[in-house]
Amino acid sequence: MSQFAMGMMLAGRAAIAVGIQPIDAPEYYLTYKESGSIAVEFSRIMDLEMTAEGKVVAAPVEKGSFASYNKVASPTAIRATLGVEGELGDLQTVVDTLFELKDGTELVNFVTPVREYQGYTVEKFSYQQAAEKGVNVLYVEINLAEIREVEPQYTDAKTPAITQKGAKNPANTSTQDNGKGQPQKPRDSVWYQNNGQKKYHIKQYLGQQA
Repeated sequence: MSQFAMGMMLAGRAAIAVGIQPIDAPEYYLTYKESGSIAVEFSRIMDLEMTAEGKVVAAPVEKGSFASYNKVASPTAIRATLGVEGELGDLQTVVDTLFELKDGTELVNFVTPVREYQGYTVEKFSYQQAAEKGVNVLYVEINLAEIREVEPQYTDAKTPAITQKGAKNPANTSTQDNGKGQPQKPRDSVWYQNNGQKKYHIKQYLGQQA
């Protein structure tokens, strides 16, 4: 880091420490993704670290065949230390909002002068407050994790019926609705037919004997 940049950073920290808001301070704030309204507005940023990673397959690929499926983009992560200044009630509102975002599932956008990072959740945060730095100043360290949402896709695919010829097990055959059919009279069992016939012969034999 150059001496000029170092001097500017130290000057910014000193300004926040005594509760002074520089006129040309850049804007850093969190907005709700759905409504776009501001959730938390910061006075100054101390440092910011953004990590973006794209994982590449370890196996070698044929020359000229490197494609998108060979590289998977991981969700990005942001860690930032920011300053918030204001009246005691304003600082309490900031802390309450950060707790709600940390405990809830509402997504936020992190707006910076360089880029707007959209669709993040507050994964972790901490803050410091010291009398020597000004009771109306909070130093907030916040960790944001990107949440990638995709639209669900549904297909109207029909499963072909399993015929008796194609089924390994006859019980797996698909049932088909053949419409209403006429009820059939139940057939007598083999035992009933045989025994009924036997009783008839006995009666006929007894009749002849009489």
